[in-house]
Amino acid sequence: MKFLKSSNDIHWRNQSSQKDAITVVKNFDAILQQDSFEGLKKINKALGIKNLNYLKVTKDEICKSESLVSDEDKIALYEAIKKYYLCF
Repeated sequence: MKFLKSSNDIHWRNQSSQKDAITVVKNFDAILQQDSFEGLKKINKALGIKNLNYLKVTKDEICKSESLVSDEDKIALYEAIKKYYLCF
């Protein structure tokens, strides 16, 4: 497992309840579904994160990474996401 450094001033970490945090994440998800990379810029701006002009991984690396996850794991992830959204 790779641990990532994170900022303590991220807006959603300061939410008063778990329900509030879920609402923020759902809002971010909606922005990303609608605007993709432009949406990411909007979210970064809202969180006070420096705007990225390019990804640090290439499109080829992203495409190749799909083969590193087994079909069984993909199905498990899909089922977990489906169960999550059925709860709300």
